[in-house]
Amino acid sequence: MATERHGPDPEWNKDRGEWMYNWISEGGNGMLGCGWHEIPDMCVDFIIEQYHRFGIPFTKEILDVARVGGMAAFHWADSGDPYCLFWQCSDVEMTGDWSEYTYELHDLYGHNYCKECDPENLETFVYVPGQCEAVFESCLARPGLEALPNCVGEGIRDLLLGEYNGEECWDGIDSATEIALKQLCTDPGSSVANTRKMVAYFELAAWAGFLWLAGPLGRDFRREHNPIIDTAMAYGEAILVEASIISPENFRKIPRAPQSCYRCGVPAWCVELTQDGNVTRYVCSSCSNYGMPPVSPMHCGTLYCKYSTCPHNPFFAHGTAGIYAAARANGQLVGMARNGAGGLVLRGEDQRMIGGV
Repeated sequence: MATERHGPDPEWNKDRGEWMYNWISEGGNGMLGCGWHEIPDMCVDFIIEQYHRFGIPFTKEILDVARVGGMAAFHWADSGDPYCLFWQCSDVEMTGDWSEYTYELHDLYGHNYCKECDPENLETFVYVPGQCEAVFESCLARPGLEALPNCVGEGIRDLLLGEYNGEECWDGIDSATEIALKQLCTDPGSSVANTRKMVAYFELAAWAGFLWLAGPLGRDFRREHNPIIDTAMAYGEAILVEASIISPENFRKIPRAPQSCYRCGVPAWCVELTQDGNVTRYVCSSCSNYGMPPVSPMHCGTLYCKYSTCPHNPFFAHGTAGIYAAARANGQLVGMARNGAGGLVLRGEDQRMIGGV
């Protein structure tokens, strides 16, 4: 429902931050709230199954390899890229609705309160049934970090190699585990372990760990450890506002452009935030001055507006020629001509006068 905005783009549409990172910072525990050593046993079992499925030798002596690889996947989704589970991957998807609709908060904390969300501080999520199953099946048939969506595999590989936080995969295992892994990765006739094979053990565990986390097997874990996912799956959608997760019980999704006038729906440069008791909404200059005579035939309310595409503009009926009509009526050049201005000044290196002495 894209709507033409009358006037320059607002700041929230230029350089918008990502509130998931702010939310993680507020909690201090990452998106999933789990530490390095809290990978579920069911996930470890799934990882071990993948070694057996591909005929890769695996012994109990290298169990920590499976854990470390899986934990790398969890850590990446937890704080390395907390958005990776929310884009064409699991069953909850982030959307662009924050830029298309107005979200109005109400009845927060039991108070008779109503406030429109600032789109700069808003992120929107929706439940997509069946998506995680489809991604899971697709990736399960294509083993390897490269097969994971959203370039997740590249981030996890950097994490395993120590390029993300300086801690390599080897740092997570003891000497006995490393010796056992070297024995499995030493080619016949060689006395030196194949380092690439050793790394591949960690990568397979990380690939399987992420599949478990993002797919149907990890659904209950995701819901338990992430309130965005739980709220979206329970209500169909959820929003994140200034590090607070809100369900549809406490917000209204209004088919009106963000920061547009709540009375007429016009998204324009002149819209301002207004307070009426416990209600905070945006209103345009025309509607805020409704019933009052305009300052002049060139004004909408109390402001002079050059954006003739706005239906409130006095020159709206002129169509595309409205810009010219508005400028003829009250443009800078008209004012200068009427007041006998001495010419235009070029700002910059060339300070010559145009049309004057």
